Amino acid sequence: MDNRDSRAKRAPKELWLYRNYTDSRYGPSAQERQILEMIVRGAPLSGTLNKLCTLIDLEIGNTVSVVSVVDDGGGHVSAHAQSATQVGLILFSSTDIFSRSKTLLGTLEIYGCDPRLLTANESQLIQRVALLAAIALQRHKDTQKLNRTSENWDCALDRGANEKLPFIN
Repeated sequence: MDNRDSRAKRAPKELWLYRNYTDSRYGPSAQERQILEMIVRGAPLSGTLNKLCTLIDLEIGNTVSVVSVVDDGGGHVSAHAQSATQVGLILFSSTDIFSRSKTLLGTLEIYGCDPRLLTANESQLIQRVALLAAIALQRHKDTQKLNRTSENWDCALDRGANEKLPFIN
């Protein structure tokens, strides 16, 4: 078959995206690859986490997911749970997200309208998304640490430039 013939028989772009998203051979793994690319390219953390939550919400359906991030002081942002219960949502799943050194980075919480148990596929999806969230949060944390170290070096160099250095002959 000629390459030109194959291009002419392709479905419209919208249909191709839908078909490949809903086809289990391409769906979640293609989405996961896209999220990994976002992490590697340094996309904003909020956009990456939002994409992960959207992935879960679309795959499981009738859910609202959120990643609560541990702040620098080690505290947890748990206002989401309070807000969710006020509007009638029930905690469907809660998964801790750990760093490489096993410190808590955050929690993936999924809320639904009706209480029910997780299926095996949903449980696997949640574990994969939690792992991707851990990668994104760890990279963000590492980048912040690197930036702080770089700023400290810049400040030290600036202080050194302003001080008079002794003349050595």
